[in-house]
Amino acid sequence: MIGKIFSNIGFEIQSFETTTADNTDRGEKLSVIRTKSDAYQCAHIFVEKFGKDILLSISKTLKAFCVNRVETVYLYLPLTCPETSYLCSEFESMGFFFGGLRPGKEGTIWLLLQYLNNQKYDYDKLRFCSDFGQELMQYIKNHDPNLDGTEPN
Repeated sequence: MIGKIFSNIGFEIQSFETTTADNTDRGEKLSVIRTKSDAYQCAHIFVEKFGKDILLSISKTLKAFCVNRVETVYLYLPLTCPETSYLCSEFESMGFFFGGLRPGKEGTIWLLLQYLNNQKYDYDKLRFCSDFGQELMQYIKNHDPNLDGTEPN
């Protein structure tokens, strides 16, 4: 889907490789994450640097936001780091799922994962002006772990 998004906006990717194994050495380094909350009951977690404690760090941060009844938690992963590709499935096992891409400062592009805290989103209420918008929504909906075949309230 990431390749399709880039293609849709006319951005050429010279090389797009995914890593399936943990082949980078995080060694003894600790992760660096930045968090913020907003007035819309949303929280944002930015992974600045991956370290040996990244999974524990994200898990604890997510739990703290959920306990404080934050409705949506967004996780921003730097697309240029190889750790993003092989740790993505670990974050998905925590309940995060694809939300899109977000451009950042100095050419940084973030992979955006989202976590919906005890809520179901009614995707059928969305309307799109393009076939690609519809395809993107369907992709996100298909990866939403909160949908279990029942209709949202």
